[in-house]
Amino acid sequence: WGTLREGANPSDLALALHPTPAVCGTPRQEARKWLRANEPLKRGWYSGPIGWTSLSGDSTYRVALRCARMSTKQMTAYAGAGIVGESDPQAEWEETSLKLTTMNRCAVQVKDSR
Repeated sequence: WGTLREGANPSDLALALHPTPAVCGTPRQEARKWLRANEPLKRGWYSGPIGWTSLSGDSTYRVALRCARMSTKQMTAYAGAGIVGESDPQAEWEETSLKLTTMNRCAVQVKDSR
C-alpha cells in the first residue's frame, strides 16, 4: 500500500515499474535488449501490468506472471522463472513446470470433456 505524491498519476507509476526485474532482469535497458534479441516468443500480455484506476484516483495493479491466452482450440500458458546468475537450469525448469500444473490440468480437462 502506498500514497502517491500530490499530482502523481497511478498509471505513470505502473509504467515506471514495468517491466519488473522479476520478468526483465537488471540493469533494465540491457536486459530488455537481450530479451528482444534472444527470446523466441512475443510476450503479449504476459508480465504486463493489469489493473484499474477509478475516477477518484484509487487504483490496484498486479503483474500478470501466471496467465494464459486462450481461444476455442488452443491455450498458451505463461509463467516466470526468476532466473539469476546462480540459478540451476534444471531446477528452474522444474519449478516453472510446477507453476503451470493447474493451467495444464485445466486445459486437459477442457479437451477431455468435449
